[in-house]
Amino acid sequence: METNVSLINRQYLICNGLIVNPDKSEYADIATENGKIIALGKLNPSEYAGFEYIDASGKLIFPGGIDPHVHFALPTPAGNSCDDFLSGSKAALSGGTLAIIDFVTPKRGQSLIEAYHLRQKEAESSLCSFKLHMGISEWNETVKQEVIQCIRELGIKSFKAYLAYKTSLGSVLMTSGSSCWLLVQKGELFWYIVKKETKSVNFRKVYF
Repeated sequence: METNVSLINRQYLICNGLIVNPDKSEYADIATENGKIIALGKLNPSEYAGFEYIDASGKLIFPGGIDPHVHFALPTPAGNSCDDFLSGSKAALSGGTLAIIDFVTPKRGQSLIEAYHLRQKEAESSLCSFKLHMGISEWNETVKQEVIQCIRELGIKSFKAYLAYKTSLGSVLMTSGSSCWLLVQKGELFWYIVKKETKSVNFRKVYF
């Protein structure tokens, strides 16, 4: 995740709140520095001089959320989506979401690598941590090689594809240790074809 350094390079002491975790809830104090928890328990404020003190009495403290599917500053025929990375990340932080994953959507004929760097620059205004999925707008030998480059050099591990290609995108991703999202509208027809035509590729159903 890319992170806004100006926000995490600060020190906080959060006291008197109820910490809610998946396994249990407990009253405890939290000290953070550079975006990381450095102490947890009954803490003495006098030992944390210079830390910004936050009294969380009567409040619940949850782990920060991750939104894995957002579209900030997304061009559409009706105009850009209403939020850019700055305003969208402000809204995310207000609701307790500390990290988001947006998309790179290359134009047809555009290099995936070029599109990634342009989108990365655009996303730097985000106030919360962010990561990018890579969209695939067409499929050819150049794109195939750039997908592998995205995985090995840019650290991209998830790709969004559409069911419009006769050659196999999935085979490249599966052998490279990445995941491919297929957005399917005719679900039962798709799974009938999968069972009939594929033998070695593992698919997992996710319903929305």
